[in-house]
Amino acid sequence: QIPSSDITANDVLMGRGGGTNRHNTHFRELVSEAQPQYVQARKKDKTRIARSIVATIRSRNGRFLKLHPNGYYLDVGDKQATLKTSQALREGLSGRMREIVKVGGRAPKADDRASKKKGG
Repeated sequence: QIPSSDITANDVLMGRGGGTNRHNTHFRELVSEAQPQYVQARKKDKTRIARSIVATIRSRNGRFLKLHPNGYYLDVGDKQATLKTSQALREGLSGRMREIVKVGGRAPKADDRASKKKGG
């Protein structure tokens, strides 16, 4: 049982809503850095990427915490943490992000897109 007063900036809060999003800045930075690699990875490598992010958070004394109805937090463990991280890595991966990664890390130029539409 972890009281909210013991939560640190290295902890990752589970759940939805603005409060968890505002708190999880370190986690979201790690996820953003890994997304280009994640998009191109095979399934087993995607799991490895998610686990490495969990390991990084843990190495910084971070925990993955879920709010209990009684008002305290509980660490959800590595399995749930990896699932949350995998979900975070998938979120926001629009077709545009996939296209940027596909063409080597740059957004296609406007004339590149126009020539595709014309068939040439």
